[in-house]
Amino acid sequence: RESPLPIVHDEEGRPCSNPQALLDRWVNFFGAMEGGIRMDKEQLYQKWRTNLHTFVPEQLCLRPEDIPTLVDLERAYRRVRPGKATGADNIPPELCHGQPTTLARLTFTQLLKLTAHGQESLTHKGGLLVSAWKKKGAQHECSSYRSLLISSHVGKTLHRALRETQ
Repeated sequence: RESPLPIVHDEEGRPCSNPQALLDRWVNFFGAMEGGIRMDKEQLYQKWRTNLHTFVPEQLCLRPEDIPTLVDLERAYRRVRPGKATGADNIPPELCHGQPTTLARLTFTQLLKLTAHGQESLTHKGGLLVSAWKKKGAQHECSSYRSLLISSHVGKTLHRALRETQ
């Protein structure tokens, strides 16, 4: 079940007049907060492909200690907390937490690519953005909410393993 966005006021202080205006208000608010721009899936894919091509390193100078190990990745999977919301890839946190060895073996090549290229798979980007009222401030003001991104546990785990190694 999808919960609706809270009704908020537009930039002029009036309630948003229709569902599209409401969606636009939230997208613009969270986009400004995160420094993002609005684009469709095709634009995102093309930008990602261009960046992959543009940022290919001419020389790769990785030492063994720069690369997370399979054990590092397993440890990161064990840290995924069961009961969390599932991202767009539909891989539940209970699977990550309960089968760290299997998932680490299946995704280690992705971790190596992330380490070498510095760019993650496009399938790990984004997710479902939900708003959560801070329980202070007016409920009709976007600034009274914080954004929660429900994203891929696999993507977050790969990031964690890389961050903890570096």
